[in-house]
Amino acid sequence: MKFGMRIIGLAIIIMTMVLGISAQTPTADDLYQTGVLAYWRTDDALAMESLSQAIELNPEFAPAYAFRGALHRALNNMTAAQADFDSALALDPNLAIAYALRSRMNYNLNRLDEAWADVDMARQLAPDEPLVYMSRGMLHLLTDNVNKAILDFSAAIELNPNFAPAYNNRGLAHEFLFDYPSAKDDYTRAIELDPSYVVPLINRGTVQNIIGEFDGAVESCT
Repeated sequence: MKFGMRIIGLAIIIMTMVLGISAQTPTADDLYQTGVLAYWRTDDALAMESLSQAIELNPEFAPAYAFRGALHRALNNMTAAQADFDSALALDPNLAIAYALRSRMNYNLNRLDEAWADVDMARQLAPDEPLVYMSRGMLHLLTDNVNKAILDFSAAIELNPNFAPAYNNRGLAHEFLFDYPSAKDDYTRAIELDPSYVVPLINRGTVQNIIGEFDGAVESCT
């Protein structure tokens, strides 16, 4: 009887361990969220691994293809980027973020008409999506329409006040206009929202160096 109870007890322990492991196994959505955050933080290796695993778990996860396409674009692999954007839109032709993210690839490939068409389509599909205004803001910034870029980054922030990359990008736009105090404020807010986001730390350090805050510049960049 005691031996039987031990067997039952051991079985319960093993089952508990198995369930515990299962509970800790990330889902496709968990991996997608990790990948998106890593993408914005420019942790390319983690972003690629996480987004690819999300797709492996769920081959019909259209947003994961869209962000992996954006990552391929950032890594200058335009063929892979195009393939992932095509997959995302084949799975979901109304996926606004796929059009928004693809716009930057089209800009990089000197397909400016297609780039603007992408952000226009994204805005038609999802006028309340912050990423739409982030993407259009970047196109304005890249084409020297800095004031329009600031308006779009501000729109993204209004829609999502916790969107750290939007503050970073608006900081860049202010910096282009030599408005260093506003740039510094935006970089600082991005850092406050995500202390692991290295890009605004570097950007703030650059601005602090320009305006003579040398101690602050060293602190930001180390």
